[in-house]
Amino acid sequence: RRRCSPSGINAEYGMAAHINVDELLESVANSTKVEKEVPLTLDVGSLIAFDMAPVDPAKLGQGKARDVFLKNLTRDNTQLLFNSIFTLPSHYVERTKCVKLPVPTTRLPREKPIPKEKVLTKWEAFAKSKGIQKKKKGRMVYDDVAKEW
Repeated sequence: RRRCSPSGINAEYGMAAHINVDELLESVANSTKVEKEVPLTLDVGSLIAFDMAPVDPAKLGQGKARDVFLKNLTRDNTQLLFNSIFTLPSHYVERTKCVKLPVPTTRLPREKPIPKEKVLTKWEAFAKSKGIQKKKKGRMVYDDVAKEW
């Protein structure tokens, strides 16, 4: 028989002796429920969530309090995005659950500018003006029946 300390931790293995499954399931269910005063603008196709709610400077704080506030805000917004992903129809591919994302609604800017048109070389410009086209050399094949190339 194993001994348990008053804190409920198994003294021999350092593990919790009693776990209330109902409390655990309720805490998991509550962790996925997020309510916001101003709803997020979601673009599930691009996996983007826009939070347009104003941030109260008093709640924001400084230092550690700011980090905790921003971490909680990010966690809630990410949870809302994941909740919307889990409402999409899903299917299994090789024992992996997959969802087909909708078409993105947000246009994202390009990382690099659109490439400029390539300037023709002097030969390419001359060939184009004269109508000269590159001819591909065909490979000659020997015909055994006609005995010709």
